[in-house]
Amino acid sequence: MTAHVTVRELRAGLAKTLDAAEHGETTIVTRDGRPVAALVPVSMLQALENWEDEQLADIAKQRYQQYKGEGAINLTEMFAEILDEPK
Repeated sequence: MTAHVTVRELRAGLAKTLDAAEHGETTIVTRDGRPVAALVPVSMLQALENWEDEQLADIAKQRYQQYKGEGAINLTEMFAEILDEPK
């Protein structure tokens, strides 16, 4: 379940919101009706970071194979290409 709280509600109920995160719940924080942040369980953040690392490693392997016969590509160029790649 995802809860939505305003910044004011978050300030007033921070302990409750942190307890919810410890129990696996995500909370969206809004300001002026717009979402501005999310409070997520640490396990979710860690899973996202692991997934991101795996994706970057896969892209790096693909680029290495692509440039293997054409000479070297340095890490800076490779990351620029990865980060500019359209989704």
